[in-house]
Amino acid sequence: MSEFATGVVAHVSRAEQAKKLARRVRAKVVSVDDGTRGATANHTLTLERLYAETKGDPTTWLVVLEDDAIPVRAPLKHFDLALRSAPESIVSFYLGTNFPRYWQPGVQKAIHEADSHGVPWIVGDHLLHAVGYAVYRHIVPELVEFLRSVPTLPVDEAITEWARRVHRPVAYTWPSLVDHQDDEPVISHIDGIPRNLPRK
Repeated sequence: MSEFATGVVAHVSRAEQAKKLARRVRAKVVSVDDGTRGATANHTLTLERLYAETKGDPTTWLVVLEDDAIPVRAPLKHFDLALRSAPESIVSFYLGTNFPRYWQPGVQKAIHEADSHGVPWIVGDHLLHAVGYAVYRHIVPELVEFLRSVPTLPVDEAITEWARRVHRPVAYTWPSLVDHQDDEPVISHIDGIPRNLPRK
């Protein structure tokens, strides 16, 4: 059986929303940033706190959800079932539309192949989104050390960079177990592309 602990990362403008999400997923950690810490540092802090809070207990996975994540019904049950059978040590619960733009043809092809073969996992070498993901607990210290060294890199890109360096693929649950609320972004995207298409 997979044991996991969940954390929620939030911007102060979505603090109430984050609290509701945290109650729904029984989060051990809620980390609210007023914008001075930054998204990647907030994810890093959440992973660090989850790691510390689960020391000595049977937790094997740490789950991080952003404040605009919308989990499926009975999320704890579905997260548990997915993590029990996860083929890799980094799992994404969300595969979204339209962004990153240049990835969409490959994403659509992978989705078509997964549907055609009735398989529940899509495996790649990038974490394309950080809306909802899980990391096997024993790799967290090394991941956190790397994230601390690249605080200005978007967190999904930073985790991707580390995962590729250490040859750890990313497994996406298919279908996604988390959707994206897709409100106005609270951070600036370094690619400069307006998020004016659905990210769901």
